[in-house]
Order: sequence, then structure tokens, then C-alpha cells
Amino acid sequence: MKKLYFRLRELLLVNKIMHVFPRLMKPFVLCYHQIDTHEFEAQLKELKKKFEIVDLSTFVIRVRNNQKGGYCAVTLDDCIRRDIQKAVPVCRKHGVPITFFLPVRFCLNDQALPGTKVQRFLAGRSEFVLQGNSMRITESNAEKIKNHVFEYFDSAKFKIDELDALVKQWFAENNVSEDDIIVEMDKILGEEEVKVLALDRLFSFQSHTFNHESLGLCTQEEIIDEFERSKLTLEKITKRDVNALCYPYGSREIIGEKVFLEVSKFYNSAFSLVQGACHENIDPYFMPRIGIYPGDDLIDFRGKIYHNMQRALMK
Repeated sequence: MKKLYFRLRELLLVNKIMHVFPRLMKPFVLCYHQIDTHEFEAQLKELKKKFEIVDLSTFVIRVRNNQKGGYCAVTLDDCIRRDIQKAVPVCRKHGVPITFFLPVRFCLNDQALPGTKVQRFLAGRSEFVLQGNSMRITESNAEKIKNHVFEYFDSAKFKIDELDALVKQWFAENNVSEDDIIVEMDKILGEEEVKVLALDRLFSFQSHTFNHESLGLCTQEEIIDEFERSKLTLEKITKRDVNALCYPYGSREIIGEKVFLEVSKFYNSAFSLVQGACHENIDPYFMPRIGIYPGDDLIDFRGKIYHNMQRALMK
């Protein structure tokens, strides 16, 4: 249904009409988590035809100054090595700046995120045990079973160490060790790799907190520590300013209101996972993004952008 709507917009020239009237254009940020090289390159080429792609720092300055027009920024969350290594050559080839939101602890410790461990476990098994219950994945129940597992290991509901312990317990229940399923490409980009990429002005590393915590579960002191350690450590690694934050699991309900008492003390902007483009009254510490995922073809890609710009226009 969504694709039909996106296609209808194009047939009725709604998207093209928005370019005729500059006041209809709204700035936006794209959010990637996983990269499909072919799709990513096609999307960046499409983006460059219609919009000005700027680095995130420039984007924030323009939005704060209420500058209108068809400009955008590109971001990638988590910095899993596999996805960074796919994104970097494509961005270099097309001269596209991109911001990487890095969970610093996992960079320093050469680790994979707990959510990645769950994904890799499921990718390699057709049957397993969870809480003493045997489960078998078939073609007909695959989505249901996987949704059940991800709900059980819902990252937003646990402190990061609790979640990691829960995943390790699950591995032990199935006689599986982390080394059996996690390879280097599943881990967060390492410190030395970050240093090298930070030398290229196309690539910016910004905060994704220190521990990738679900901030709504944190105390005020823990929130301050998450922001401060992430910013200072990342600036030490990259030798560049770190002024932007991306909230893990970024809906306002999950983030909690305590963060908004502290975030402006460390950053000049913060980004959520709420879908949308920017409008005149946007909160610079709760800025929306447009999520792009593997399987999004160019119709989906264009549709998401123009649909969210139109929604922002109505606000």
C-alpha cells in the first residue's frame, strides 16, 4: 500500500511540483543503520540530482538560522564495521559527506552491540531454545518467531550490561559461544580505524552516547556521564569537535525528559529516530530523521523524502 502511494505521488507529479516552489522544500536528515552498497550508491546519486547534500554541522547551522531550501545531510548509526566499509568508498566516490554516530565504549573494547549478537544468532539457526522453550523457524512462522525474540531482547527496556548478560545467558542455554557467530565485521569500528577516517573531512564521528544506553532508564548522573564521556573521548580520538548527539532508541518516551535538562550543556544539536523532515519550529535537541533501510528501492527512497517534507510543511 505504501509503495502504491509513493508511486501515485510520482504519477501525479506531486514531488516535482514541490521543487517548483522553494518554500515547499524542507531540510531533512537521512538515517541509515545497514548499508546495501548497490542501493546506497543509487540513492546518493538520486539525492545529488535533486538536493544539496551538506555535512551535519552545516545542516544544523542552517536549520538554527531557519534557512529554507532543498538541502539535507546523511547519517549512519552504530558504526558496525561491515556497514562503514560499504559506505565509505561510495561516499568518497560521489563526494558525499556523512556523519557516523559512534557508541564509544564498543569502539574502545572491540565489541559488537548486543542487538547485533541477537541478529547474527538468528541468521544462522533454524531452531533454538529460549527460556527453556524449543523454537523452530519455518518459512511460515519466521517473522513471528523473530519478532518474539527481538521483543524479548528489547534494547530499550534494559540497561546495556543487563541486556548483554541476558544475551550471554541465551547463548549458554544453546551451547553457543560469541566467538562461534561474531566476526570482526560484526563489531563496532575500532579506535585506530576511526582515527584514520577522521582525517578525511567527508567523514565526521559524533556521539551515540558512551555505552549506547537506553537513556530513559538512566539516572541524571548517568546521563551526564554518558554525554560527557562520549564527547570528550571521541574528541580525543578524532582530534575534531563533537557537537551532535544521536539518542539510542530515540523516541521521546524512551529517551525520557531528564536528558533535555543536560543535553544542551554538551552539544548544539541532538537527533532522534522519529521519522520526519525539519520545520520552522523544530527543537534542535530533538530533530527528526528519515530512516532508509535495505530493500528500499528508489520509489521508496523518493517517497519517504517527499512524504516527510510534505508533513513538515503542514506543521
